[in-house]
Formats: sequence, C-alpha cells, structure tokens
Amino acid sequence: MLPLYTYEKDNVQVNNITNWALEQFTTHYNAAQPSDAFKASDGYGHSKTIITKEDIFYYVYAVLHNPAYRKKYELNLKREFPRIPFYDNFWQWAKWGEQL
Repeated sequence: MLPLYTYEKDNVQVNNITNWALEQFTTHYNAAQPSDAFKASDGYGHSKTIITKEDIFYYVYAVLHNPAYRKKYELNLKREFPRIPFYDNFWQWAKWGEQL
C-alpha cells in the first residue's frame, strides 16, 4: 500500500495522488475539483460535489481492502500494480476507506 504523502530530501511533502487521477475521478463522477470550488455548479443551479485527493485515497483504500475485489483480481494483484475500478457511490467507498 502506498502512503498518501511522501517526502523529498528537503522535507518537502509530495502528494501521491496525481492531478491526472484527480481529473479522472472528477470527470467520471461529474464532480468539481477543489481548485474549481468557486464555480462548483453545473450551470443550472445544481451544486457539484467536490472530490479531493484525500477522498480518492480513502476510496482506493476501501477498494483494495474489499474481499470481492481481492478475490476477483487475486492473480493480477500478485503480478502488477492494482487497477482501480470506478464503482457506483464514490462517497460510500470513500467513507468506508476512511473508517478503515
């Protein structure tokens, strides 16, 4: 399991969730990015939920600890870096990951 942050030589904190990953999740779940908080609306007066990198970390943590996911991809997980699916109800998965 990878940590949320790593640290460089000068004790500079680096987030392990990339901007690319943030864009993939916000696009898939039709959410606003934290940098777009001031315009977190779909243009029709409906607010969009803002997904953060920390939310993605918790989501991934929950997915990787899901027994069904582990069983289905058991052989692949032994050979390669895990691929994370986009399950329905992102926020429930993120909540489970945070509780773990």
